[in-house]
Amino acid sequence: MRGLDTTGGRISGVFTEKGFIRTRAVVLAAGAWASMFLRRHGVDMPQSSVHSTIFATTPGPRVSEGPIYTPEVILTPLLDGGYLVAAKARGRLELTPAGIRYARQFLPSLRKNWKLVELRFGRSFFEGPDAWHGKWSFDQPTVFQRMRVLEAKPKASIVQPALDAIAAALPQLAELKPARLWAGWIDSTPDAVPVISPVATLPGLVVAAGFSGHGFGIGPGAGRLAADLATGAPPVVDPAAFALSRFHDGSKLRAPAGI
Repeated sequence: MRGLDTTGGRISGVFTEKGFIRTRAVVLAAGAWASMFLRRHGVDMPQSSVHSTIFATTPGPRVSEGPIYTPEVILTPLLDGGYLVAAKARGRLELTPAGIRYARQFLPSLRKNWKLVELRFGRSFFEGPDAWHGKWSFDQPTVFQRMRVLEAKPKASIVQPALDAIAAALPQLAELKPARLWAGWIDSTPDAVPVISPVATLPGLVVAAGFSGHGFGIGPGAGRLAADLATGAPPVVDPAAFALSRFHDGSKLRAPAGI
């Protein structure tokens, strides 16, 4: 999707690389690109991308049927007998135009989690969803076509400290080895709560983005709520907590306990 068309102030269609599609309802589930896309249409949504590396281990003893939290890592049992490992203090934020734009909204979270993140300057300043792309034409190729895959290079240096922390907390897992390593950009909001919300200034548009690392866990419910909001069905849950307006109406936002 390159952009939205409006008639009489409400959604009337979308522009795509394959042509124009007429519609009165659109769900924007653009992940890390959502904020940039919305700004092109005059809608402000504070969002920042956090680089995170995750790895899976070889099979080991099953010490819990659910996730395990320690001060250093989060372990989630996998069906193959291994564990998914997320190191709590290994998130990375890169200085970007979007980060500067939304610094005030994210400041409480940064203050609370200062020791858990690494700040640096990188390519994200010049390319990707947090860079400055200005206004683009809907009848020409866009950045979404130039960057169809938002790649992130894994940070291998987190693996051994995480394994050491696991062995110290759970000696029965001391023999775990890394099996697979990958990374991604987490589309985050200032309160780490997603936006699943109609856009008041663009009737017909519903945003489902900013999942802040919780997307896999709440995906089915979030999809149902977004569909309800887009179709006018009674919402499956109260959508008030996910409203886009909370960032602009003076609502008190909770600073998350992690990034």
